Amino acid sequence: MTLSSHTKQTIFRSSLVGLLLITSLAYGYIQSRNLVRGPSITVISPINGSSLDNQLITISGKTKNIAEMSLNDRQIFPDENGNFTETLVLPVGYTIMSLKAEDKFGKKTEQSLSLTVNKKG
Repeated sequence: MTLSSHTKQTIFRSSLVGLLLITSLAYGYIQSRNLVRGPSITVISPINGSSLDNQLITISGKTKNIAEMSLNDRQIFPDENGNFTETLVLPVGYTIMSLKAEDKFGKKTEQSLSLTVNKKG
């Protein structure tokens, strides 16, 4: 049994449309997956739980998918690549800092950073 030319064309067109649909859906998922995941914060330095000898510290890290960000409820501004750097003077002893971020859809994330500044001398 052989297929007619018309039937072959119909099968080809249906297969092509199906392939285009699957490709479009895959592309849409790949492009939107970061938006679906919501905001993220990664602290690069200092390492959480670190013990430091200097009260002057620089906190640096990277963010993704954020519209607003704060450190201890004070707004900070990452650059266009999502990198942030903030310099603070910490008191001697144990300190817990809070980094919060929100995306443009209202999804939120929070990360704590615990540091200990050793007493000098």
